[in-house]
Amino acid sequence: MKISLCLLVFAALSCAAQETPAIQGHHMGETVLEYLKVENAGETLTRCHDFLLDPATEKLAQKDIAVKMRIESCLNLAHVIETGAGTLGAADVKRITPGHAAFDQGKLVLMELDFWNLPTLKPLYSFDSTLHDFSLKFGAPAQTWSDDFQNGYGARLSFRRAAWGTKDTLVLLSEMQMDSSTAVIEDKAFAHKSAQAAETGHKNALDR
Repeated sequence: MKISLCLLVFAALSCAAQETPAIQGHHMGETVLEYLKVENAGETLTRCHDFLLDPATEKLAQKDIAVKMRIESCLNLAHVIETGAGTLGAADVKRITPGHAAFDQGKLVLMELDFWNLPTLKPLYSFDSTLHDFSLKFGAPAQTWSDDFQNGYGARLSFRRAAWGTKDTLVLLSEMQMDSSTAVIEDKAFAHKSAQAAETGHKNALDR
């Protein structure tokens, strides 16, 4: 199992310096194992390894949905390590910041991060404070705008957006409902490939 192999090489890995700004210690293009090292996921890997090999796990999963979900999470982690493709959620690697990371051909190509501004959650991240933090990393936004909506009750809502572009990275920060913001940091080449694939796979709405 690739998790077992990962345990052998995990401690020896170190992330090489990159020109692009680090996002919570990560850089677009880093490997899956480099990503896991930054997340201090060694204990998670060990627990998943032992959990999947425990004979009692399969029996417990038949009665406990939480155990079944943990199996799925560990298997997903193993799949991403083995194939270098897929998505790791915050729960998979015990990240503090909600969101997920996507990998393609063994490289980190996208991070989505959620920032909350609710009194019950600490620390607080308003859209303005998050915009300020991203501007410190990437400079002034290349573009800012607002998307306006009207909900089913007739109330008009306006959500702010900010976008940056570097040589290799695209960044979009979006104000969301429920006092939260979402940031998407994406490798530019991967974004272009995804857009081409979507265009190629698009079916005319008037065709059968």
